[in-house]
Amino acid sequence: MIIRKPIGEAIAEYRDWIDSRDYAASTQQTYLAKMDRFETVYRQYQADRRHIPYVCSISPGVVTAFFRSYRNYTRNDALKVMRSFLRWSVRMKYIDPADVEAALGDRKAIPFNRRPKHYIPAERFQEALEIAGERHPHDRAFLALMLFTLCRVSEVITIKLKDFDLAESEAGIYRQKKKRWTTEIIPIDLREEMDIWLSWYAQEMGYPSPRAMMTAHPDWLLLPRLTFRSRSVNGTFTAGEGVLHPESPCREMEWVIKRVLAGLGIDGEMGLAGRTHLGEGTHCVRRSGARALFLHLSNEIGRERALIQVSAKLDHKDLKTTLLYIGIEIEKRELDQWLRSNRMYGDLRRPPRQLGGGTVVPLHGPERAVGAIKAPGASEAPRAGIQAI
Repeated sequence: MIIRKPIGEAIAEYRDWIDSRDYAASTQQTYLAKMDRFETVYRQYQADRRHIPYVCSISPGVVTAFFRSYRNYTRNDALKVMRSFLRWSVRMKYIDPADVEAALGDRKAIPFNRRPKHYIPAERFQEALEIAGERHPHDRAFLALMLFTLCRVSEVITIKLKDFDLAESEAGIYRQKKKRWTTEIIPIDLREEMDIWLSWYAQEMGYPSPRAMMTAHPDWLLLPRLTFRSRSVNGTFTAGEGVLHPESPCREMEWVIKRVLAGLGIDGEMGLAGRTHLGEGTHCVRRSGARALFLHLSNEIGRERALIQVSAKLDHKDLKTTLLYIGIEIEKRELDQWLRSNRMYGDLRRPPRQLGGGTVVPLHGPERAVGAIKAPGASEAPRAGIQAI
């Protein structure tokens, strides 16, 4: 028996269910924002038709109106959330499975054929750090943490001073995606960058040394939020002095990476509102670092062990994910280049084949792809267009 549940009450219950799933905060925000829009669209749709918006009344028209409120590149997330909500509604007996199938129809995720992902080569990492630091030391510290920990941005921006142990060269990283802690070694490269950043951070906050600041405020964020005081220059407001907020997490860190990519002269795909480097951001740094580490370790310990170790560093579930991450299409290009000057399976050359008593004669020039058979007793003089070999 189907229960006639008003859409507002059902979405409120669905919110509680999402909260009980212990999703990451960003995932919950995505789900709930989509459901808020769906409720708004549904109420408007039903108001035009003078019907009460029950869950069991969700029709193909309602779903179509909902998806039309999104652009193509955001409809995939909306489809994922809508399927989740409707499956939950079926379990709660708020809608019949047949009505769900009719409402969604044959909708599928939209495939995107964007440009190949970019990889910053290791020899340009130092240049990238210099470009990031031009705006503020904070940006350089952020890029250094991304490059030398290979963590996700959600993990980097939550590191606290007490989690960063310079004496032991270890950092405690909370993996929000998997809800667990891991310990990461602070390499020499990152140690050098953090010595500079923490000294600047302590001085900015009025402490004589990083140790004094870390002792007094262990719960301060290693990479706090940065804002700029606006100042008026000839009537135009521009960014002035940067201000750190030690207890607030960073925001909009994608733009730090986009500025670095632009500074490196990397051509990027144009998005909405003139935004460049569409699809490139903090994951570009994580991918680039993983690729560079894999190539470096391959020369030291071999490609198989290198792949396993890089996968562990990235905190991936399996090696397949890591292969896609470091750029399996780059491996294909390297293979193609190698095949241009090497035999595919090694030296397997054999004597010329005999077919029907004749010998296959290789051709050169434009007729290379055409085979020719020299019959027994035929003249030794080559035919026109065929060179003797």
